[in-house]
Amino acid sequence: MGLRLVAHYYDRSEAYVARSLLEGTGMLVLLYNEEWIRTLPHLVGALGGYRLMVSDLDLDDAVAMLTEAKLNPLQEGEWLEVRGGAWDRFMSFVVGYAIGGVPISIRETRWAAFDSNH
Repeated sequence: MGLRLVAHYYDRSEAYVARSLLEGTGMLVLLYNEEWIRTLPHLVGALGGYRLMVSDLDLDDAVAMLTEAKLNPLQEGEWLEVRGGAWDRFMSFVVGYAIGGVPISIRETRWAAFDSNH
């Protein structure tokens, strides 16, 4: 049983997301060149980027999962929606300077689910 190359990435965050996707299913995943690129980030191209490696037994499943994730990205979770207009900004200055001499943030915030607009 050996390690096989599944994909390589030149972007660190994309490589970490792919690794966490595969590790979440219980696969043993190695991100080859991670230490070298962390030490010498200007050589990411010369080192061939981040190489995502899995065992021979998990190769087909890993390729299928990464392909599915690339074709159908999910937008799960929530995002922080901040509402506030000119009135909120004006009041933040007035109340802030009246209380402590600096503006404060008076805005409505709430967690909203992802939809097709975001």
